[in-house]
Amino acid sequence: MVPCREKSFFLFLFLILIYFFCLVHPSIPYNGDDWRYLSYARHAWPEAAEWNPARILPEVLLPAIGCMSAFLYKMGIDYISSVSIIYGIFLSFLLTVLAYNFYRLFCDILAGDSLGALLLVSFFMLSSFFMFEKYQNNNIFLFYATYFCTGIYYVASNIINSILTIILFRYSLDDRIIDDKGYSIPFLFLLMYISQFSMTFSALISVLSAFFIFIIKCKKGLIRKDYILLVPMVFFVSAALFDISGNRFDALQKNGISLSTVFFSFHEFLLNLRNDFIVFCVLIVFIYFMTLFIKKEQNDVLHIVIICILSMLLIFIFDFILSIKTMNFMKRIEATYGIFFFLLLSVTCCLGYLLKRFSLIKILLPICILFLMVDVLHVNKIYADTYGADKRSIVESWLSDIKKAENKGLSSVVIRVPQIG
Repeated sequence: MVPCREKSFFLFLFLILIYFFCLVHPSIPYNGDDWRYLSYARHAWPEAAEWNPARILPEVLLPAIGCMSAFLYKMGIDYISSVSIIYGIFLSFLLTVLAYNFYRLFCDILAGDSLGALLLVSFFMLSSFFMFEKYQNNNIFLFYATYFCTGIYYVASNIINSILTIILFRYSLDDRIIDDKGYSIPFLFLLMYISQFSMTFSALISVLSAFFIFIIKCKKGLIRKDYILLVPMVFFVSAALFDISGNRFDALQKNGISLSTVFFSFHEFLLNLRNDFIVFCVLIVFIYFMTLFIKKEQNDVLHIVIICILSMLLIFIFDFILSIKTMNFMKRIEATYGIFFFLLLSVTCCLGYLLKRFSLIKILLPICILFLMVDVLHVNKIYADTYGADKRSIVESWLSDIKKAENKGLSSVVIRVPQIG
């Protein structure tokens, strides 16, 4: 059972996230893909005939959000607000589940120190909004989506794969978490299925973790349960083969981009990273490895940190090559999420080890979290919109024109779509 203090923490986090994604940072459907996939249902298995053969998770979730929004519309809430509310609640739920799994991982690392684990969860969640800051306004964050549909295609897929990754890291520390401590084999199979048949960028996050953990388990001597780590690898290869055979992949291959263009776009994107955040990360990782060197010891956290660093490197290489071959993904946080997720996770795990080792960190970490909270929640910090208020009036005019045409019995209507810019 989760103690009352922890329940209160995650309930508060859930409510804060709902407030952010429903009111502060609402997302509304605007472009063609947003509206198409809100109403386009597909089967929950890969189909070669689909435009995106293996992207099952987002293309099942989007029409589900569309249907649930219709229920709110029947209750008197306008449809655009209904979509924003359902999307915001869903994303808030996923992030709360991710935070809870972080909590359980950090409890394992800290040998049951629940307060320390909550501090680390707070550090990670606040840092995900703190780490990027380029302008006085229009600041992105780790879970930012450029468009409404990319919030499901990329962000939801990223979060679900992050949840699976955290579970796999817990398994690397203690294989008893399967069956004995809350994760059943059927549940993991389902989670692995929906995570790998989501988005290739996202699936890489968990499949790389599964691969490296399997290698570590091989060196220690495999047991029967370890073979579940092969499941995401099989699913990932299957999904990749379906996507390669799809029409979308063929169309994107015609959009080859020069290496220099991709490199400089990613370099420009990296300028969004805060200098003080980079210095803090380097400092924490340096102190962690210096402590290991001086103490001449190894620990379970080291495996997680090494896996994070290797995964960051491989995801960067994959994203870079795919950007050259298809379209430039390196300038979007949704596609490069895995790089920064593993960066932040490795730093947080190093911090967890130092928190366990040194009493001074127990004093400094709450102060650091307070600083992060003041910055993230500051009234002058404006986050980039995902088609917010400035596009709402345009979408409302479309819906009004469609309603008028329907009332007049017309079979078609012409609407004006302003260019995105």
